[in-house]
Parts: sequence; C-alpha cells; structure tokens
Amino acid sequence: MREPGGKWRTKRYFEGNEEIHHPAGTRARNTSMRKLILHLKGEYFDEIKAGRKPKEYRLVTPYWEKRLVGRSYDCIELARGYPKRGDTENRLTLPWKGFQRETIIHRHFGPHRVEVFAINVAVEPKDRNPGAAGPLHNEG
Repeated sequence: MREPGGKWRTKRYFEGNEEIHHPAGTRARNTSMRKLILHLKGEYFDEIKAGRKPKEYRLVTPYWEKRLVGRSYDCIELARGYPKRGDTENRLTLPWKGFQRETIIHRHFGPHRVEVFAINVAVEPKDRNPGAAGPLHNEG
C-alpha cells in the first residue's frame, strides 16, 4: 500500500504463528520457468507437430512487441485451440529458440504484405519420441 507522499508501506505476511515483514515488492517472485503460450488453429498445430511448419507468425503489433521484444523464455507451449487442463494430446512444449521479424504474404493475414514476428517452432529430432518416426514427444 502507498502512504501519503508516495512511499510504500511494508506488507505483512503470516506463516504459521510467525509474522514476516517484507518491503512491498521484495517478496520472493515466482521462480518457475518462463513460458510463452500460443493458441493455434488445429491445422497449424498439426503441421508444427508433424515437423512441416518451422515458424509461427504473429502480426507486429504493440501487443506482440510487448511479449516478444527484449524478452527471453525457457520454453514455448503450443496449444491446439483452448484445450482443457491436463489435455496433453493438444499441447506441445518446445524449447524457446527465439524469433525474427519478416515481411510476408499469407492467406491468414490477407492479400497484402505484412510485417510479422516469425517465432521459431521448428521441431528438432531430439524433440521427437525416440521410438517413433512421426509423433512428437509431448511434455505436458
């Protein structure tokens, strides 16, 4: 909470019977993996999973600039639509390999050239199930 004059007050947290004081904003942050989640149309998800589509495109907009430019992720999760929690068949987790800006013409964006973020979603052989030629190893 902010006090008059713009200073932040100390927040109080209770663990068990012990009162713990942390200056506001210094409490331990979530240290889990940084994951970028992309929801895809079924046809694009299937192409990526089969290894035929190495890039996923997003228009260069303030929304996507904020999520991509100057950021790094541990992994990227691709979802076929909006699957239920625990539906591992329609989710695919790949290592984050970055992106680049490209100018393309694509039926999804209309007949004109558009600038996009081309997110690298290429499936490497190590991402595949060792005993299978086609399907990917899906990391839930």
